[in-house]
Amino acid sequence: MNINVTFLHIPKTGCTCIKYALEKHDNVTIRVHPKRAHKTHIRSLGANIAIITRDPWQRFCSGFWERRTMPERREISKTMDVKSYGYMEWRPNEQQIFQQCKTPEEFFVWAHRNDKLYNQADILSEITGSITKWLGSADTFHANEHKLSIAFDIKNLTPIMKTQFGIDLPEDPFLKRSRELFNIEQSYDISPKNLELFQEWRSEDYKILEHIRKQHYYITQ
Repeated sequence: MNINVTFLHIPKTGCTCIKYALEKHDNVTIRVHPKRAHKTHIRSLGANIAIITRDPWQRFCSGFWERRTMPERREISKTMDVKSYGYMEWRPNEQQIFQQCKTPEEFFVWAHRNDKLYNQADILSEITGSITKWLGSADTFHANEHKLSIAFDIKNLTPIMKTQFGIDLPEDPFLKRSRELFNIEQSYDISPKNLELFQEWRSEDYKILEHIRKQHYYITQ
């Protein structure tokens, strides 16, 4: 089993789930870096890095809904033994965005037109941001790619954590933080035209992910 790895925590790729699982396992050398927040770049880490990939639009939507449902998450957490991952109050700029944008598609259209304001949107822009914030541009990533020992898609998170690391993920990995809890329709829909714009906007992400999926360290089971 691969037991000496450091997961680079790219937001919305399942690393919080792994953090919860690792709390129940002693004497393992699996780490999720950083322990809190999402500030670490691949350049800052040594060898034996693990990363989890996810479709860029799915990541963007998941990040939007995590912040959009923050008030509901906070209320639920008051009655449960739940850690505070993801419960920080809305920043003023986030509150203004949520007044204008009710869906991820609306948020993308706004962000595409207001790139500077989007980048100033603190937590919301961080968890919906391009993976280049953690992996660098394609050239930067290729220069650090030798550090990777394993990569896989979030769809295979549960079986790979079991087969490769001997870690059982909790059945409710986010301890009641999942989007099914809230009485809010959380659509991931986007029109074909806007999806094309999004793919252009995140073209570097798609390029890096396509490359990763072709490498020897990328596994599917």
